[in-house]
Amino acid sequence: MTAIRLRPAPLPIDVQELTKRLQQKKTIVQDNVMSLMTTLYGDDSSFQKLLEATEDDDAIHGSFQMDRCFAAIMIKEKATQDKNSFVMKLSEAAIAVYIERCMASMGHSRRQRRKGEMVPAEADKTDTADSEAAE
Repeated sequence: MTAIRLRPAPLPIDVQELTKRLQQKKTIVQDNVMSLMTTLYGDDSSFQKLLEATEDDDAIHGSFQMDRCFAAIMIKEKATQDKNSFVMKLSEAAIAVYIERCMASMGHSRRQRRKGEMVPAEADKTDTADSEAAE
């Protein structure tokens, strides 16, 4: 009896082949949640406020976890409205996890913002201009 040896798929030959493979990438749930988040973020300021809290003291509903749950409910409602089957079938708790993953992938997770790792360029320029004007 001979053993069958599996070989890995060959690497792309050139950039065009790599681009072609990247375009064939399957859509994942996180991509769908990100798309809905982007839509809601631009359309609804109450959704933005739900994502702002980094501490429980800053939260609208008393804890940042509850704020995430309310944001997840809004995303699920938008998914139902848009007939997005990927997100419609998820629980609100699962969507809340995807919200945090999406925020982290953009460098804006609660933890990253609390540590001050992300500082908008405009705020940095304003602080510099204010300090120069004060001198």
